[in-house]
Amino acid sequence: MIFGLLFLIGDEVQFENSVAPDKEYRSTISTVSTTSVDYKAAPEILDVIKQQGVTLPMKGNQEQRYTQIIKTGPLKQDGTFPFEQRFENVKTITQLNGDTLENEQNSFLNENTVIQGLYNEEKKAEITEIHSNSVTSHQKEALKKIVTDIQNSVKFPDHPLSVGDKFEQSAPISIPVQKLGNVQLSVNTKYTLTRIEREKAYFDLTIDYILLSDFEENNITAGGTGTGEMIYDLNQNFATTYTTDTNMDMEVYAGNLTVITKVNSKTTYKTTISDLK
Repeated sequence: MIFGLLFLIGDEVQFENSVAPDKEYRSTISTVSTTSVDYKAAPEILDVIKQQGVTLPMKGNQEQRYTQIIKTGPLKQDGTFPFEQRFENVKTITQLNGDTLENEQNSFLNENTVIQGLYNEEKKAEITEIHSNSVTSHQKEALKKIVTDIQNSVKFPDHPLSVGDKFEQSAPISIPVQKLGNVQLSVNTKYTLTRIEREKAYFDLTIDYILLSDFEENNITAGGTGTGEMIYDLNQNFATTYTTDTNMDMEVYAGNLTVITKVNSKTTYKTTISDLK
């Protein structure tokens, strides 16, 4: 219980998002996305599109909820310890123009998937095995990187922070666009420590999406902003609450047609931590 408080230095705190051995980390994750897709073109082109039964703008909603359980094993002499990750209560609801579609089952995000690995001496996650009857060997290799990046996502500075201090980090994302391939963006997040009270530290988040891809024949513009909050448990050395609310716009100019996409996403990530021994 006192371990996290040992990082208090006067009015400063040395933060470290750290998973500990012999613990259970039970996280409930919820993502609600609202998407609008519209076309801009000459009236005769839009008439042809509407004659095909397309309602403009096309509006979609998707809600995904699941529970992630990570159980860590005992600390080994070399400073590493194993972990096992599972998923429960996976639910996805998708609507398009008001019609509810069949629930889409993510190929790896299901209750049959078991992810195993270890935390190295620097307490960074390394995936060793993914057990699932619905994921190919090629997908497993890609998932190893995705899951590792998620578990190692928040990187705190190597120096203490006091209220009012800020730090930033960037992460790439890839958005598939039909016939164009993947559009690369950078998600830049600024964390501001706003207060410390009752053994919790509170950070405000400011998020910016910046386009990285450069297409010669198709002009693409994309960007966005967002806000959020992170709550860090000083006793557990872990960010137990992470919420974001983001808006991203993308326009793709392809010949005589412009596709305009707007996405709002709200994500909530809450973790409870318990001892296994």
